[in-house]
Amino acid sequence: MLPSTFTSLVPDRNWNFQLTEQALLAELWVQVERDIQGVGLNITKPASLELFRQAETLVHFLHQLTPSQLTAWLYRMDFPESRNEPQATVYESKESLAWLILRREAWKVCLRLSYA
Repeated sequence: MLPSTFTSLVPDRNWNFQLTEQALLAELWVQVERDIQGVGLNITKPASLELFRQAETLVHFLHQLTPSQLTAWLYRMDFPESRNEPQATVYESKESLAWLILRREAWKVCLRLSYA
């Protein structure tokens, strides 16, 4: 089952943020954009910030990347190649990769908010 909320992306801990779901989703998209722009690329903002729309926009973006652009971006966002996510080494589809990326970016948001 696919995640449907920000906190379902990072269920391993009980995050206690004083932000609404919409604010967390906005922070997630900002993080995605920041890492994409960090390698000189741009992504179109989704029509709405609901999680499914973010994933859909990310899938469309992934289909447009060359292999070298994808590698540069995954490196920039510190995407794990193996460690705790063995499926990260074998991308079954752009869709599964998009959800893994959103999960990684959500962790970054959580860590940033925890130490801010």
